[in-house]
Amino acid sequence: MKRLALFLIAAAAFAQVPSYKQLVYPPLKEVRPPDPVEVTLSNGMRVFLLENHELPVLRGFALVRTGNLFDPNDKRGLSQVTAEVMRSGGTKSKTGDEIDEALENIAASVESSMDETSATVGFSGLKETEDQMLAVFKDVLTAPEFRQDKLDLTLNQYRGGIARRNDDASGIPRRELLSLLYGRNTSYGWTIEYEHLNRIKRQDLVD
Repeated sequence: MKRLALFLIAAAAFAQVPSYKQLVYPPLKEVRPPDPVEVTLSNGMRVFLLENHELPVLRGFALVRTGNLFDPNDKRGLSQVTAEVMRSGGTKSKTGDEIDEALENIAASVESSMDETSATVGFSGLKETEDQMLAVFKDVLTAPEFRQDKLDLTLNQYRGGIARRNDDASGIPRRELLSLLYGRNTSYGWTIEYEHLNRIKRQDLVD
């Protein structure tokens, strides 16, 4: 009887809950994205600045028109290796490890990456340390050293990836499908092999 009474009470309470069709929402506010400030430098570089003062944080990146599409067929993977060693290999004034330590001390980051049609070097950190952070960003972007030990480490990591890539069975048909669709000699359909990595030298990254 107690269970029946509780059930009836719950059913009655549920019956009083309004249907979602009766809910009324206020009209949505108009969304107005802020307009960035655009500046073109004397060298042709376009700069976009978008200010947000809610947090004392600075973020930004440089976007370069390059990418995997421009890799030589006999040195596949060159652009990706270049992007990784551009950061890990340090600059003329600091090694990559010294840059890591300097950025950790100010809670900032500077990273580089490569896509099919663009390369990115970005930064993120606190406003109070902007001078130090932007100095590292400029150094990585304009004076990378591509130290040989970091290049060797990156190439060995890629070789390890080749050795393990068939561990994931689903990756095999995907690679074959892309090769059939785009061709084995295009960056969309080719596969990076040991022979391609073995041809990559430090001067290729510098060039």
